[in-house]
Amino acid sequence: MQTNSFIILKLISFFSVLNRYFENSLFYRFLLAVKTAIKGSRIINFVHSLFLARPKRDYYGGSLLLKILLVVFSFTAVVVKGVFNFFYRAYKTSIIKKIIDFFLNLKAINGSLPYKILSRLDILMAVFILGMLIVPNDFWNNMYIAIAAVFFGGYYALSWILKKQEGLKMRYVAPSLIIFVGFLIISLFTGYGDMDSVRVFVISFACISFAVLLPHIIKDKKTLDMFILMIFIGITISALFGLYQFAMGIEVRADFTDLTHSAGLARLFSTMANPNNDAKVWVMLIPYCVAYLLLSKNDLKKVILAGMLGICVLALVLTYSRSGYLAIVAGMAVFVILVAPRLVPIGIILAVIAIPFLPSSVTDRVLTIGQDTSSRYRMMIWEGTFRMNRDYWISGIGMGPSAFTRIYRVYSHPSAGNAMHTHNVFLNVLAEAGVGALLAFVAYFIRILKEGVSSVYKANSVNIKFFAAAGIASLTGFFMFAMVEYVWFYPRVMLTFFISMGLVHSIYRINREASQ
Repeated sequence: MQTNSFIILKLISFFSVLNRYFENSLFYRFLLAVKTAIKGSRIINFVHSLFLARPKRDYYGGSLLLKILLVVFSFTAVVVKGVFNFFYRAYKTSIIKKIIDFFLNLKAINGSLPYKILSRLDILMAVFILGMLIVPNDFWNNMYIAIAAVFFGGYYALSWILKKQEGLKMRYVAPSLIIFVGFLIISLFTGYGDMDSVRVFVISFACISFAVLLPHIIKDKKTLDMFILMIFIGITISALFGLYQFAMGIEVRADFTDLTHSAGLARLFSTMANPNNDAKVWVMLIPYCVAYLLLSKNDLKKVILAGMLGICVLALVLTYSRSGYLAIVAGMAVFVILVAPRLVPIGIILAVIAIPFLPSSVTDRVLTIGQDTSSRYRMMIWEGTFRMNRDYWISGIGMGPSAFTRIYRVYSHPSAGNAMHTHNVFLNVLAEAGVGALLAFVAYFIRILKEGVSSVYKANSVNIKFFAAAGIASLTGFFMFAMVEYVWFYPRVMLTFFISMGLVHSIYRINREASQ
């Protein structure tokens, strides 16, 4: 594409010269020498074996676990289908069906937009995700996630029974995820959380169901584009809501900021009612929006999308979430490395140049890492959690804040006795459901990462490559947050994570089936 912009031409000229100097530099030659030296080495082959898909035996396909699961699922499916067919035969001859058919056959209804939306599971789920992102906290109930999971699961099962939808393909259901859920169920019986554990499990299972359903609903690039666009619109609306509140004036709150180090700092929050919660959601979803923007071919659309992305980034900056800053930088660095590694040196140079131009409120906030009370508070909680996990590492203490507060107090640091979670996802999984659950979750996380990396390097289109890279960037952002925050404490953030996992899985399936 040609451009007549003087500024753009000068920037292109500048970066061309910069790239030429870089390719002629000693540092570049050193990198080439290192690449030549290690190419084909055992280290590189080991890394490739970890992250790139390769022909291998299908251990899971012939395993006893799969056979048991297939027997259970098949028996359940036969029973459900038999009961449904019994009532469906009665329904087909009833007057109720005749009345419904009369209205559905009317052109005004059959061709209407509401009818088309209600007949499409993918559209319904995308609309729910949009609503999940934009509904303010005062109007949100976490049980909406469970209701949605039951609705979408039931809709999918009904479509399968009516032969309008394929059944669940076990190759797209990670066995490690099934094992993880199994350990969560066991923790309900071995833990100390009572009904609070049941509540947390129901919401957690509902979130996990989205990661299972999405790869069976998003089966082509068009549907994937629609989901990403809905996500883009959703976080833009939530960011605008946060910016509006910020412009109208947000009070400085001691529960959001250590006032001894950040006096007078008002932190933006939006629909998630907490700056850190909003930052977690935006960090996990912004990479998909960046990929969608870069893949857009219409100039006017690009301008609009760039404006939307700018709104999201500005809102993220104004949350003053330090872990959010680190997470988005790490995520986007991974994205650039995967899609345009030649731009890494230029990106580093631009990042260094930009540091003096950052607002003092941002740099001052970053410099408080490890210095303020919230950082020290986390360390004290981790200290008590390590002591607790030494006694409960096998079975865990049960899910939810009720079990955690009851047991943690015995092991807590004197200055951090009222914690409701560990401020670390991996520590929290270990504390709640034991080492088995932790290993299963780590295995699931690594599997999805491997599928993402495989999709990037074996992509059959630019769209797949960019969206897969965005998925890896999203999970990188989650990992950065997960080390210092219990990301799953707020259910909508947990749902966002499993939606991202489901998207990466969907991208892998689309790419795999298109390549076969």
